[in-house]
Amino acid sequence: MNLYTINNRTILKILLISKIPPPIGGVTIHVKRLVQKLQERGDFDVDVLDYSRLQKPLKFTGKILNAKLVHIHLSNKLFRFLLVLLLKMVNKKIVVTFHGKYDFQNILDRIALSTSTFSIVLNEFTYVNAVKFSSKVKLIGAFIPPVEKDVIALDTKIEGNIQYILNRDYRLVFCTNASSYVLDKNGNEIYMGTELLEFFRSNLNYALIFSDPSGSYTKYFEKEHLEVPENVYVINCPHDFINIIKLSDSLIRATTMDGDSLSIKEALYYKKPVLATDCVDRPTGVILFSNIKNLKNKINNVVEFNKATSVKDSSFDIINLYQELLIKQKH
Repeated sequence: MNLYTINNRTILKILLISKIPPPIGGVTIHVKRLVQKLQERGDFDVDVLDYSRLQKPLKFTGKILNAKLVHIHLSNKLFRFLLVLLLKMVNKKIVVTFHGKYDFQNILDRIALSTSTFSIVLNEFTYVNAVKFSSKVKLIGAFIPPVEKDVIALDTKIEGNIQYILNRDYRLVFCTNASSYVLDKNGNEIYMGTELLEFFRSNLNYALIFSDPSGSYTKYFEKEHLEVPENVYVINCPHDFINIIKLSDSLIRATTMDGDSLSIKEALYYKKPVLATDCVDRPTGVILFSNIKNLKNKINNVVEFNKATSVKDSSFDIINLYQELLIKQKH
């Protein structure tokens, strides 16, 4: 049964197809927090299929058949396209979240968009392009607030190293994060790690805490013989980035492409100033810069940050969409 009642309450069976932590990343954390929100309510029976750990194909089939609605969080275009077609064939309600910046010129993206029951996009650029091909699209941010009791404390050595930086005479201590060393379609580093290293090497009155949970940036720096300056501390093991945001003066989100950055929303949630590249539309209050050369001119604006800036919990809009598709359309 993919829809049943307990104590006269309709229980809706939802399946999310996504990776879940580890690894730690914007999408995996979003899905983890969404599941927590659904479980807290009591009117959803939610399951997660982590395709990266799947060893028994029959389990995949069983989970899909038991679900009333399947919510897809995939970045692989072909896999997403094939999965949407499969779900359509077995008459499932399909929600696809397109994490990132999409123009839908790729035919696989376009078919996945138009075939799904509803799609969620995370930024204005993607929304404007999506509605050219489908009317079943909602613009919903990716941010869901963290549960404080679930924030994992930092290793004592890492915390000690950060305190050492905080106790030195730096004008400001920034933080940044990169889930991994990865290149965009033009061959540029998506997270601009090398450029940030050079920026702080040239600006020794500022410090940077560089979150590299996968360790891939550390390996790249070592491979290229790039020396990390003394005002940059790279954390090259898994950790909860929220702690780093809380301890820093400001977040730098330097990317060549993006969706709806979780780290930006978390920084704003904790009333921290954010400097971010203007590669995609950003939340109100974010200080935009076009490139690393432009960053130094923008840093002075950090002190003018409006701490009244707030961010919205997207889980309410996602849950409303589920209810609309599963309950309202039923009548």
